[in-house]
Amino acid sequence: MTTTHPDGDDRTAFDSLSPNAMVLVNQWCDKFEQCWREGSPSLSEFVATIDDVHSKPLLPVLCLELIGIDIQHRQLRALECSAEYYLLRFPQLGKQELTRVFDEVTSGTNDNTSGPLRPKQQLGDYVIQERIGSGGMGAVYRAEHRLMGRQVAIKVLSGRSANDRTSQRRFLREVRSFAMLSHPNIISAFDARLDGELMYLVTEWAQGEDLAVKVARFGPLPIQDSLEYTRQAAVGLRYAHDQGIIHRDIKPSNLLLDSQGTIKVLDLGLSRWLTDVDDTSEESITKSMHLLGTAAYMAPEQARSPVLSNQQSDIYSLGCTLYFLLTGTPPYTGANVVDVLFSHARDSIPDVRRLRDGVNAGTADLIQSMLAKEPSQRPASMAAVALELANVLGDSTKPAIVKPASEIERSLSHPQPLNRYLLGVFLFAVVILSIVIFSRPNAGGLLGAFGLVAASKIDPSAGITMNGRSSYGKIDGFAEPLPDSTLLEASITPHSKSGPANLVTWTGDRILGLFIDQSGRWGVSLADGIDSFVEISSEQARLGHQQVIGARYNGRTVELFIDGRLVRTSRNSYKMISNETTIYFGGLPPGALPLDYGTRFLAGKLHRIRISTGDLPSPAASTTDLLEIPESTLALIQFSETLGNHALDESSREWHVRLFDMPASQATP
Repeated sequence: MTTTHPDGDDRTAFDSLSPNAMVLVNQWCDKFEQCWREGSPSLSEFVATIDDVHSKPLLPVLCLELIGIDIQHRQLRALECSAEYYLLRFPQLGKQELTRVFDEVTSGTNDNTSGPLRPKQQLGDYVIQERIGSGGMGAVYRAEHRLMGRQVAIKVLSGRSANDRTSQRRFLREVRSFAMLSHPNIISAFDARLDGELMYLVTEWAQGEDLAVKVARFGPLPIQDSLEYTRQAAVGLRYAHDQGIIHRDIKPSNLLLDSQGTIKVLDLGLSRWLTDVDDTSEESITKSMHLLGTAAYMAPEQARSPVLSNQQSDIYSLGCTLYFLLTGTPPYTGANVVDVLFSHARDSIPDVRRLRDGVNAGTADLIQSMLAKEPSQRPASMAAVALELANVLGDSTKPAIVKPASEIERSLSHPQPLNRYLLGVFLFAVVILSIVIFSRPNAGGLLGAFGLVAASKIDPSAGITMNGRSSYGKIDGFAEPLPDSTLLEASITPHSKSGPANLVTWTGDRILGLFIDQSGRWGVSLADGIDSFVEISSEQARLGHQQVIGARYNGRTVELFIDGRLVRTSRNSYKMISNETTIYFGGLPPGALPLDYGTRFLAGKLHRIRISTGDLPSPAASTTDLLEIPESTLALIQFSETLGNHALDESSREWHVRLFDMPASQATP
């Protein structure tokens, strides 16, 4: 089941788990530790509650982790505790395995502790180059892998008893879960080790500076930069939240801006491990602030108790960070830590516009919502935060100018002479234009030139022909994370049932797609960081007939629609891995997703694509329905006309849409 390593950890069993399984093990361990905080639970009874289909296969590994926790707490309370005690209750684990776990937890380590690291000192496979910083979590060094020559950062951790074997076990468990994360906005972890009494984490070496240093050097950052840096952090944190990991210490110094302009979230996973304290009294908080987070950026509920930290706590801290980037000061200050914490809990939320000119109302409102005292009043998720930041980014240089109500009423009830004159000229021009237009036989074309033609004038059969071998399209610059409420719709006339082929694919931390399987059946795919699967219908693509295919995503539920009607599907597991955020249609080029799926190009004519988020419309029953642009429309790509290798997005976003391997001559009815 496990293999004993020099550090005493059951590495083989845990490391063999998938990232999702690691998260589940950690979550059950956290629940059990919470039970010990509230009383003296029975481990056997707790294990009996683990009955969901995803956790049951993990019981052999999970029980060993739970037993380690149970041993530590029972010893602290002078309760019965021995290898035989657990063998009686868990005979299936075996005496040798239980004895090993018991010895690991109850015995210290006799290895000599490593002293302070020095340049040219060897630590495992790494050679220390220089010390680059220190903090409450320990010291940070730049090092180089002896064989690979790769530059890395090594964080040597402090704050735990060196002889606490359970703490060491949990440290390894947590950071190995963190090491499975892969996202461009999160510092990648390469390794975690116990060297004697020294615990350290090896991460990628990213050249750059953290945002606290940047503000210290240059003062408050430009508005656009502040919003973009915060948006990138939100995207990375959204990915971590989807994996079940809460940061708990978001602050400017934990956001690194690398040389490519990319924000990297630091210390993800470590904060969760270091904040596991039992004493949440005011005295404990003031003595162990570096373990709980940083007071200037800490949510009120997190200050009351670390176990209350959740996604909304990270949202609060990120809001404080954005406020700091814009103003150069945190939203709440005080003479000491306690004063600051009380300010978070009782003082009104400051308006960022009082300290920074040029901030628009959308940005100010977002900060206000992120800093709400009650978690339930903050944005529902980091995905919502990232989406709102993307919205305000485009208008961040245009501060809202709001007239007093009295001035507005005055202008409406007493129009100025010039306004009345211009209004008269405009009405006269409209009358003349109407006479000219409607007296011409080609009135529709002239109306179209003025943007007044009805949507029904567009030929619904027009489109672009996908060759089924190499042609596809992509929305350039698309970085919107997939929200919990999404509708993908596409109108297509299939020319071949040969599959599989991807119709529309929204990639990123979560993946949502429409496709035709190898048998020519319509389906929808989803990977949300927890599950990865496809839902396949029994309905075949109708050759030569135009169909509207839709995929509606709500939380972790997906539905497939054909011509506006909901169709039955069957679920199959299917491995998909997150990648950079964008939207492809008509196929997936090589390298679009990390796994090799082979050729997945569509053969047929593509007419229109509509992508909706938020308050979703009813699924379209025809291409004509896809001509509508409700407020929920994120993108509406029409292929009745193309401009060279570009298609038109009719939504307010006006996305840049590129076509590949499709000559302009193909984009005709």
